[in-house]
Amino acid sequence: MLKPFSLIFFCLVLVWLGSIVVTSDPTERIDRSCSPLTIVDKAAVATALLLNEQLAAGTKRAMADWQYGCRFIVWKVFYEGDWQMHAAQAAAQDTAQQRRAREEAQQDGDFYKDAPPLSALAHQGAQANHADATKSMRPPQTERN
Repeated sequence: MLKPFSLIFFCLVLVWLGSIVVTSDPTERIDRSCSPLTIVDKAAVATALLLNEQLAAGTKRAMADWQYGCRFIVWKVFYEGDWQMHAAQAAAQDTAQQRRAREEAQQDGDFYKDAPPLSALAHQGAQANHADATKSMRPPQTERN
């Protein structure tokens, strides 16, 4: 009698694994990997809601933690290495581009290429001086109870 149920379970597991492999989007793969937990989440929260609303709220929080844990584990196992390699390449590329830009600026004699124009700096300084002057003219604030 157990054989038909094990066959059905085996077929469901194969369909689940197939749905994970079919997609090429990593986020979708992570979501599909944790889809059995989503089904258990819905069933557990619905059952707890029948018993008590406070129990349902606690169950929902616990299942949300489990789902986060599932997604984190799948990401950590399958995607973290690629992400770290990509981040290191991007950082190295940014550093190389910044170095090249600095070298080009030095060769061109344009050391102040990214600096704001002097008129903008003068305007900012005038605004700061005006703010300081008006601040000193105001009476001190006192706390009222």
